[in-house]
Amino acid sequence: MRNLLIIIMICVVMALLSCSGEEAECPVAACEPSIEELEARVIANCNIFRDALVEYKDSNHGYCPVDIYNETNDLGLTVIDYLPDGELMENPFTGERTEPVDTLATEPGQTGYFQRYSWGSTLYYINGFGESHTIVEMSNTEEIEQAVIVNCLLVQQAAEMFAAHNSGIYPSDVGTDTTPGGLTLVDFLPARRMLNNPIHLFATEPVDGTSCNPGETAYVTFIQNATNTGYAITGTGIIAGTTNFTWWQSADDTCITINGVTVYCTE
Repeated sequence: MRNLLIIIMICVVMALLSCSGEEAECPVAACEPSIEELEARVIANCNIFRDALVEYKDSNHGYCPVDIYNETNDLGLTVIDYLPDGELMENPFTGERTEPVDTLATEPGQTGYFQRYSWGSTLYYINGFGESHTIVEMSNTEEIEQAVIVNCLLVQQAAEMFAAHNSGIYPSDVGTDTTPGGLTLVDFLPARRMLNNPIHLFATEPVDGTSCNPGETAYVTFIQNATNTGYAITGTGIIAGTTNFTWWQSADDTCITINGVTVYCTE
């Protein structure tokens, strides 16, 4: 009986030693992360990168970099410096420290960064690529386009306040037509100054005419019987030439359109 126990123990030890030798003979597959786990790490990388990017832009007058590797903010730091330990992150699929990449992510495990404009802007786009396709996208596009709408509403209020001080007649333009008291449309905006374009942050809004450039807000008047009886206010989001917001005001009717959908109309 004792000899049998010794033989069994020897067999167990030999089995353990053989398993610690060649990997092919060990059940290591159970220890390998699944695709779902790897992709969860990609999403985590994207979140970490976004936090680093936001921290960077907070010390860069609100601007995102064009080059995440070399472009520095007011503190002399790149976006990479805001990552954990100031180093590139590990690609979960390759195990190499290559993330983020300074372009759209198109390969397994990549965290990508895309800057639509070649000049400094507040806009960013981040995407994470899983095993075979993009699994996560992060952007502040909606935030920026909401800011454009807010600018449009401020201009609309200013136009109505101008008319209230001008016998019901709307301004012919943004900066030269005045009320009897010498006030322009801009004088009825907050702080009596032009509004900041939410993409490049310069105080350039509104412009005369119809909006066309990214982040732009525009004002144009309608003339009937030689009198300014109405106006149109338009706003463009991140894509040049695309109207995201319109406030159309005539003497009798009001129509408001957001992203091509009429949300209010009295006609």
